[in-house]
Amino acid sequence: VNEVMPGMIDERQTAQQSAEQDAAAREQEAARANFDYGSCPPTAAACVDLTKQRTWLQKNGKVFGPARDMSSGAVGWETPKGTHRVVRKVKNEVSRPFNNAPMPYSVYFTNNGIAFHEGNPNLWSHGCVHLRHDDAVQYFDELQVGDVVYVY
Repeated sequence: VNEVMPGMIDERQTAQQSAEQDAAAREQEAARANFDYGSCPPTAAACVDLTKQRTWLQKNGKVFGPARDMSSGAVGWETPKGTHRVVRKVKNEVSRPFNNAPMPYSVYFTNNGIAFHEGNPNLWSHGCVHLRHDDAVQYFDELQVGDVVYVY
């Protein structure tokens, strides 16, 4: 075929790949359209759903990427609900009150030490939001000082 019609096989493979990418994009957009935003406002850059133990990022009021599994504060150390703002970011943080426990990729959203950071999402925290490594890196990269974080 390539001798008679050079490039035809490549053209068909490219068309098939393009159709597959278009279908995946449509599927992803449909999933976002049906996403449960709970009470998180469109102005928030990050949302934290304490009931479902999930969090997500938003851009222009729409979910950006998937919802991520997380863990929040244990009984007596509850993650504070409400509207907060990112106040600072520290890449290689430790928690002095908790025996210098590592808190990599910390994105603080309160003035009293509550942050998104890398941690085991299967273990309750002292109020922070534990994220898996890749998720913590993405939150650290995407969220900027002043961005709204909504916890409900």
